[in-house]
Amino acid sequence: MIRLMRGLRKYFLSALILVLAIAGGWLLLKSDNNKTSSNKSVQTSSINQPATAQLIIGNPNTPKTIVEYGDFQCPICERFFTITEPALQSEYIKPGKAKIEFRIETHIGAESVTAGEAAYCANDQKMFEAYHNELYKRQGAENSGVFSRGNLKQIAAQIGLNQKQFDDCLDSGKYNSLVVKSNNDAHNQAGVSSTPTFFIGERKIVGAQPIAIFRAILDE
Repeated sequence: MIRLMRGLRKYFLSALILVLAIAGGWLLLKSDNNKTSSNKSVQTSSINQPATAQLIIGNPNTPKTIVEYGDFQCPICERFFTITEPALQSEYIKPGKAKIEFRIETHIGAESVTAGEAAYCANDQKMFEAYHNELYKRQGAENSGVFSRGNLKQIAAQIGLNQKQFDDCLDSGKYNSLVVKSNNDAHNQAGVSSTPTFFIGERKIVGAQPIAIFRAILDE
């Protein structure tokens, strides 16, 4: 009986060690997979950014630049604007440590193009940032009329733009070719395949990543 008990004890001990070894290996593998998954959001890129007209958020003379490719109808871009950008603003943009250079991308459709043109028209009156913010706050269903010309003009009026100047700019199609070029450059030169996409120096960030991802690069 004693030998039997010792044998069973040895058997259970060996089984327990085996189970712990398997569990430990699984946790290590999961941890490595999580690291790999999070690292996929940041890539190295040596692309020279296309010389598209700049839409700046922050002080244009700040030393660090965050190039952002965004579509005003893109829900992931809106998520970045709502969740990550406030921290980016308070920690880097407002203190003058970095600026955002926004580049229009329009893959979602016609209202993305019109919204992009309207953003440039607001920029003529040095109100790009305020207009950009309102577009994301009012984002709705894609190509549903949310960014119709009438609604875009109404936004301009509500944030205090010179209405006639804005309306004339939008109605003239003044920035249509520039918005089309910006979108084409995003795909053909910068290699942007989804929005939002960001470039900080030679680092490429894809998606609405948390502020920690940006901190790690901007604080280097």
